[in-house]
Amino acid sequence: MINNQPLFKLEELEDSVLYDLFYEAGTILGGKLFKLRQEAKAAGNLQLAEDYRNEAREMRRIRESIASNDRESQIRYKNQWDKRAQELREQRP
Repeated sequence: MINNQPLFKLEELEDSVLYDLFYEAGTILGGKLFKLRQEAKAAGNLQLAEDYRNEAREMRRIRESIASNDRESQIRYKNQWDKRAQELREQRP
């Protein structure tokens, strides 16, 4: 980002580049959820750990269901997953 503006628009990217960014957004969110799950388990909060596990499973289910040429869904979920990963980072002490 430059001056709080993205360097590119997702809609303008080639299909393969968009798909890679979409897929990676899921990987980043999944990694964050895994880490938080491990921390919740270590703290003895098994319900929170299960909630993070279920959220990660749902993200993977969605990611696997989206076709490589479904640009609209890729953009929607990439943005959603980026936002969720940011929320998880911000809620940490």
